Amino acid sequence: MIAKFAFAGTMAVSAFICASLQGAPLSVHNAIAKTRIVQGKYPYTEVNDKAMNDIIAADRAIDAAWVEAAKDPSAFKARQERVRKAWLDAIGGFPQRCDLDVKITGAIEREGYRIEKTLFQSRPGHHVTATLFVPTDPRFKAPYPAVLVPCGHTYNGKMAEDYQRPGAIGVKLGFVVMVYDPIDQGERPQNPKVHKPMVCNGHNRTGHRAALVGWNTAQFRIWDGIRALDVLCARPDVDAKRLAVTGHSGGGTASSYIMAMDPRIAAAAPSGFVASIRGTNWDLGASDAEQQFYGQLKYGMNHLALFMLAADRCAALHLATHADFFPFIGAYETAEYAAKAFNALGRGDCFQLINTSGPHLWAESSKQAEFLWFRKHLKGEDVWKGYDCAKFQKYNLGFSLADPKVDVGLARDQKNLVTPTGNVLDLPGERTVYDLIREEARRLEGTRKTVTPDIVRTATGIRKTGFHAEAYDRLDQELANGKSSTVTLLTDDGIALQMFTFRPTSPKDGLLRPVMIVSEELDSVAHAARVEEILGEGRAAVILEARGWGLTGRYFRHHRGEGGASSTKYYGCPTVDEMITMKYYHLGENMVAHRAEDILSAVDAAKKILECSEAFDIEAYGRACIPAAHARFVGEGRFAQIKLVKPTWSWKQMIDDENLYTRFADVVHGAYRHYDWTDLLGN
Repeated sequence: MIAKFAFAGTMAVSAFICASLQGAPLSVHNAIAKTRIVQGKYPYTEVNDKAMNDIIAADRAIDAAWVEAAKDPSAFKARQERVRKAWLDAIGGFPQRCDLDVKITGAIEREGYRIEKTLFQSRPGHHVTATLFVPTDPRFKAPYPAVLVPCGHTYNGKMAEDYQRPGAIGVKLGFVVMVYDPIDQGERPQNPKVHKPMVCNGHNRTGHRAALVGWNTAQFRIWDGIRALDVLCARPDVDAKRLAVTGHSGGGTASSYIMAMDPRIAAAAPSGFVASIRGTNWDLGASDAEQQFYGQLKYGMNHLALFMLAADRCAALHLATHADFFPFIGAYETAEYAAKAFNALGRGDCFQLINTSGPHLWAESSKQAEFLWFRKHLKGEDVWKGYDCAKFQKYNLGFSLADPKVDVGLARDQKNLVTPTGNVLDLPGERTVYDLIREEARRLEGTRKTVTPDIVRTATGIRKTGFHAEAYDRLDQELANGKSSTVTLLTDDGIALQMFTFRPTSPKDGLLRPVMIVSEELDSVAHAARVEEILGEGRAAVILEARGWGLTGRYFRHHRGEGGASSTKYYGCPTVDEMITMKYYHLGENMVAHRAEDILSAVDAAKKILECSEAFDIEAYGRACIPAAHARFVGEGRFAQIKLVKPTWSWKQMIDDENLYTRFADVVHGAYRHYDWTDLLGN
């Protein structure tokens, strides 16, 4: 069981702080720096712990709800329909089917089978490259059952041994097997300027931009798979009623989604992905953009749901490894719930967990097990007599897969390429996922209404009322040109933040237009000189360290130890705030809204400390410009002017240029349907 963490704050060290800071008046720099020295490297971690605790509670509740619903077929069906619809809405839906325009660009003849190099478009001008393994052994008769294999995260995609091998195994057992490249892998790079696969980095760059228009990278992954099934179903040598899907790692992700979303799938074996949302976030943190969905824990979509959405029609084999990115304990817990639900549905023999010792690899034993499973459920062969884990974990082929003298189905040279150059970007008129997102963005821009505070609140979740922050552990210090107060702000959702207030010795009348500084800096000392300038003008100043910045962005407490953020970050995630953002993502929350509420709460608290009622000016630095603009726009007069210093890009710029580095912490899911954050800067 994962323990909950409570608010710690700085009250325990306040006496020491006060004692150590007595003496001569301080500069602003020293007033901040000495506080930092006393507090050391351990900040408040409530910002992460609160989100983690919410995930644990929601994820467990969803597991229990699915098992309970399975006891009543009508309730189970209703839950399936509701969750699938909400999930489809969260990824932005699917486009209309277009002409597949299937082309066989070449073939490789092997003993007993043929490899057809296949090209098709899943959307107009957006091509998918695949290798199709087709039996020619006279022992097998068409129409054949078919297995779809989306590749896991690898640069060479379907050319990788791990993803060719299932094709060779399956075709020699009488299956048609299609192995295809996902976006930004193999022959499908998506960035014209880079012109090579970017894999995880590419998936996340897609994800940041897709989120703005209300989509998800998974939309592209799932739709490619659905259209690949269309290609298989259109072939006269394939039995469209006997379709299966399998894949490992990122391919396990895609295969589990396709299993859940497409009713044509009769058997599935996702490998090396399905665990639990709580376990994965605790052990690993966020995964790639397609591996979490905005608000999914609000509408009942978790890892168990992937099996549950297919439980009444699909025979599902759950494969996991012990030393995995996706923790085995989560896979085991999910399997327990899934088995209960399948049993309640009267389909207990249609679900089983298979686990393999070792690291995050698609073991040969797992591949062999999958096709035993498919032979039973698609061909009716009596081969699954209780899977012997110990036997198959020691499965020995008797030869090496890397031996070029041995034909195990591996095409080791450029002859296996589907496109002439090995790159879909070289095809005339090729449209990338970035093009598709830009097209949607242009469409949305033409449908917007004049942006209002209510529209922004609805899009972001920023509350109109109900948020507040109480100031605790106040430390007053004498400055050479004024006074400072350092406080811990405890927000209404239990987050401890640091705020510094500065009052000049000779203030202007009424402290007109105090200035609040909000910055992406991890150390507020960076703004000491600016505060000195403001005090020199006779104005009060405030520095707020919004969540994920300042102390709450400097260190990440985690059970793996002192490694902090570096030991828990996912691919493409450079900072603590991005890790926390992705936890919020599961919960249907976003960092921009939380930070905007932090700012609004802080200005109310600062007014009490400074004993003033005037509107503040707000100065925002770097990425802090986005939540600052939101806070000012919906702030109902709390802020007057806004000053942006080295602001990050507009959302339009992010969408239009796929080479700009962006983060989920700086976007709001679906908000571009209504406005760009820079639209909030006008008076």
